[in-house]
Order: sequence, then C-alpha cells, then structure tokens
Amino acid sequence: MNIQDEEHLSAISDCVLDLRENNVFVPTDKSLGTADSGKYHKFHKSAYLVVDTNFILSHLAILEDLENLSHDKYAGCYQIVIPKQVIHELDGLKDSDKSVLTSRHSISKLARSAIDWCYAHFHESVPTVTGQRLHERIDVDATKDDSILDCCLYFQNVENGGGNFVVLMSDDKNLCVKALVNNVLTVSYRTGMDAELIASNIVNELQLLNSVIANEPCILEAINYAINSTYGDDVYMIEYDESKMKTLRDAGKCILRLGFSTFADFFDRRNVYNPMQILKDRTEFRKFTNVPPSKKDLDEFVEFWKLFLEAIYKSRNVEQKNALKAIEDYWARSMRSTD
Repeated sequence: MNIQDEEHLSAISDCVLDLRENNVFVPTDKSLGTADSGKYHKFHKSAYLVVDTNFILSHLAILEDLENLSHDKYAGCYQIVIPKQVIHELDGLKDSDKSVLTSRHSISKLARSAIDWCYAHFHESVPTVTGQRLHERIDVDATKDDSILDCCLYFQNVENGGGNFVVLMSDDKNLCVKALVNNVLTVSYRTGMDAELIASNIVNELQLLNSVIANEPCILEAINYAINSTYGDDVYMIEYDESKMKTLRDAGKCILRLGFSTFADFFDRRNVYNPMQILKDRTEFRKFTNVPPSKKDLDEFVEFWKLFLEAIYKSRNVEQKNALKAIEDYWARSMRSTD
C-alpha cells in the first residue's frame, strides 16, 4: 500500500507523533521479540536507507519495490534498515483503535502490515531489509526521534568502518531537519515519487561516494611520503603510526597534529592554500574529511585534495606524477557524472 492523499499522510504522522511524544507504549528490548536478521554481506561502502515509522506506515509499497530493486537492477547497492525505535512504535500501534479517515487505512492495519513485512524479510538468509541490533547504537540513552537519528549516525559513521552513505526516509519535517544538520540526507514523500526514482538517485550518490573512497589510499600514501621525506629514520620521534592511517578523517587529524613543521617543504605559509590552517576550522575539517553531500561540496572537496596532492607530488618522479594525473582525471569524470 502507498498512501498519497496529504490528509491521510498528515493523520498518520500525527498518530506516530502522539505515540512518540506521549509514551503511549514504550516497550523494553526484552519485550520486542523480533527475529535476528542474521548475517548479511557487507559491501565495502554501501548505502543504508533508514526508515521512519510514518514512512513505513504510509509507503510500504515503495519500500517493497525498493527491496525488489535491490535484488535486481540495483543489486548490492543499498540496504533498508528498520530502527529499533520504529519496531517499538509499530508494536505499540498494532492494537491502536485510531483510524486515518477510512477503516481501510486504520493505524492498526497499517502497523500490522508493516510488522508482517519486516518479519518476512528479517528471516531471509541474506536480507536487504534488516533491523537495528542492540549494539548498533552510539548514544544508548537516545529516545524517540533522537533514537532514529542515532541509528542513522551509527550506520553513517560506525558500521563497516564508517564513511557510509545514509538516507533517512521520513515524512517528519522536524526529524529531517535534525538529520540534515548532521549531514544525513533525507527522502520525504512527494506526489509521483516511486522506488525507481529513489533508487536511481541513491545509486548515483553512492557512485560518488565510492569515487571518493577509491582515492583515499592515494591521499594517505602522499601523507606517509611527506612524513618520511621530512623525518627519515627519525620518524619514530613524532609517534607516527602508518597502520592507523585508514580514512580521510585520520589524514585530517594527522595533518593538524604534525602541522607546518612537517609539511614546510611542500606548502608556503604565504599561499592562500594552507591545509594545516584550513583544517583548524571544525566546519572545514568535516567538509574535507567526509563524503561530500552535494555537488557544490564535491567541487570544493576535490579542489582541496587536488591542491594537497599536487603540492606533495611536485618533487616526485614522472611515473608518480602520471598516476596523479590519472586520479585527477577520474575525479573530473565523477564530477561530470553528477551534473
């Protein structure tokens, strides 16, 4: 079922909000009784679609189509995640006597359909629909919509090493604002929206993410080269551990910690581009060490690391410079694909 009438959608959102705000039902984890979704294959960097209660109640047909597409046209590209809080709320709504303008759209019927759908998919051997497990949390004290946001942040920053592409599917404007503030993209239903439109946009964004991730090793290697060029056999004195350099966030922290004294041979303090100075700003640090959420951010992200690599590579041999040129060409193609 996919409910499109705005009055119906608003009524469903109000019912969920009433449950969430007034604690009509707050079950414990022991009372949840959902099936363990089992082991599933984790792709290197995946997209996770985190579903809010109002969305699964109103647009179950879209979620079913998304699930089908994840086995076919977009196999392995994304996974649908049902937060613990959502399962709690569905459990609390399944016996509700509230209706949404028509008996066909009664809250209890919608909730039971959603629970049945989750239950069926949680039992698949390699599910593309999975429930949030108890350990998959950052803030264990988060409640209500903050708990759903926490689920998003866990799958964005922790699951499979972090740096994942997460989309919150919700018709709750307040929750969507909270998500956007935390660099989590959102999808809210609009007339004419279908699973193909959602999936194709997500896959395009995922390709962008993977183009960024694919070039992380080059950036990390460039930092390692600069450090070893500066310190040689004395590198142990700065407590630098190459094995701990795994992500762009690690790279940013390393650049900040070692500062200009380490990278003086590659950057001029007088130049406008000074990565050590730029990364001191927390907003800029997040911008250049996380996946760009928009085309504008992507342009700035690529320009920042392009200038960094060019400075490090200027004293390297022709073969290495050609390798850098290939990387820059790859970035350029990725940027054109988002236009």
